[in-house]
Amino acid sequence: MPTFVWIIILLILAVVGFASGTLYRKKVAEREISSAEDEAKRIINEAIKNAESKKREALVEAK
Repeated sequence: MPTFVWIIILLILAVVGFASGTLYRKKVAEREISSAEDEAKRIINEAIKNAESKKREALVEAK
């Protein structure tokens, strides 16, 4: 095969590799963000439950 055909093939492979790497990185980042958001929601819900529990305890002690 002539050299210019190899160069064209290599350029096409480089573009495909770059595009697939970018898409993979984006998917991983989105997964990590989703995981962090879920953890934040869990922490907030736990804090709300703890606050409600302490409020109930304070009301019982006040009586």
